[in-house]
Amino acid sequence: MGIVEGVLNVCDTLLNMPSTHHQLLFDGIVSVVLQVFLHLGCPYGCSEGVRSQRADFLRLRLKSLLAQMHKGDPALFSRILRLRITSLQYQPLMDTLHSITLFCNGSPNDLGAGHDGHRRPMGGGDGARRRSSGSSTAAEHHYQQQHRPPPPTYRNNFNDGKGGMEAVCVSILLTPVVSKLMAKREELALPENMVEFKFLNS
Repeated sequence: MGIVEGVLNVCDTLLNMPSTHHQLLFDGIVSVVLQVFLHLGCPYGCSEGVRSQRADFLRLRLKSLLAQMHKGDPALFSRILRLRITSLQYQPLMDTLHSITLFCNGSPNDLGAGHDGHRRPMGGGDGARRRSSGSSTAAEHHYQQQHRPPPPTYRNNFNDGKGGMEAVCVSILLTPVVSKLMAKREELALPENMVEFKFLNS
């Protein structure tokens, strides 16, 4: 993690230095950012993604670098990000998008989410055990009804309302990524690509 943090510090320094070679600079930094996202994986632990405060800090640094490039030259950043992402093979492509956009999660800020970000089943947990034991009072029952999580959903606004980079990346990448996957639909239907195929059909 220390080496990764040092590399990101260098990237941040380079972005804040006067430079006329924006394309070369952006291309190199986008490549580094995507590799680190792929290495860290999902912050909710999907597919053994790294879950720690330090990893979360690095994810914020990565999104900050993306935001700086997008603010500096949106058109150039969009073009480089599209080229880099669509050049990846299917599994790294999906894993990288997973790490950036968190499409596995209903919504990062849903009130019904547990402490790990994922929704918990309705009626689960200690409250369910209290109800099943018959020890719930009327007040407890009312509280549980008021704080019951909403039904699970795949809705995800990718922090669009907060101007998050997740929404920016989805806006840039949705069309080219879906086009690439659809062009190889028959290949994705093979047993070794079932994960990507299921996502494409969801």
